[in-house]
Amino acid sequence: MAPIYFPANTRVFWDVLDFPVPENRNLDSFYSKVKHALRIEGYIGDLSIHAYGGVDAKWIDFYSSKIELVHRAAEKHVRLSKMLVDMLYWAFYNLMDERPNNETNFLIVAKDIPEKNTDFFNVLATLMAREYNVSLVVPDGFPPKQLPPHSTVEYAWHWTTLFDGGHPIEDSDSEEEDVAENCQNTDDGSSHCADEKTYDAGSPMDWYFKETLGSHGADKRQNTDDGSSHGALKRVSASEEGSYDEDAI
Repeated sequence: MAPIYFPANTRVFWDVLDFPVPENRNLDSFYSKVKHALRIEGYIGDLSIHAYGGVDAKWIDFYSSKIELVHRAAEKHVRLSKMLVDMLYWAFYNLMDERPNNETNFLIVAKDIPEKNTDFFNVLATLMAREYNVSLVVPDGFPPKQLPPHSTVEYAWHWTTLFDGGHPIEDSDSEEEDVAENCQNTDDGSSHCADEKTYDAGSPMDWYFKETLGSHGADKRQNTDDGSSHGALKRVSASEEGSYDEDAI
């Protein structure tokens, strides 16, 4: 993670039906626990939480817990569509601050709809490619090796761990194991490693950013002087990329 994101504002986009308050936890502790989880990872900027709940959700319960209930809908596709629009609007809002980079943190607590083309992961990948910092919450017990690729999210938390103010998920395999799985020996005894997949800058979502938000920001994550790119641990090898289980997220 690049230091420029440490003081940046973080907004949580939370679908409360996808991820209800865990058992034996209280809604009023969510804000402070998320703030603690972010601070121990270095994020010290302002935190805001936008919740997307069912028709029975009570505005006052969220307001008293420092959470803004911005949308109530029983149907999942309606909630997710509203959330994606709000995410893009917030990206546009922060872009208008005319800062040299897009120092903005997104924390997404929501699931995709596998049977529909929602552009959920395309939006996440596009935000990352345009220099926004995006993290994701997954259900408890979700296998680390099935996490979305680093081009899509920076960090990932298990739901109850985040709610308790804990650390994000660590890689279960070492970098050496990832490299070994991604390399094949050739007939001459040398080793050939497949290139990592890169973000598709020609996707419809990237076109939206260029047309609506302008050309501000790089098409890919910035590289550091040592040749590496900003961001957290690499979660999957190129051969595994795209193998995460969208049905579970």
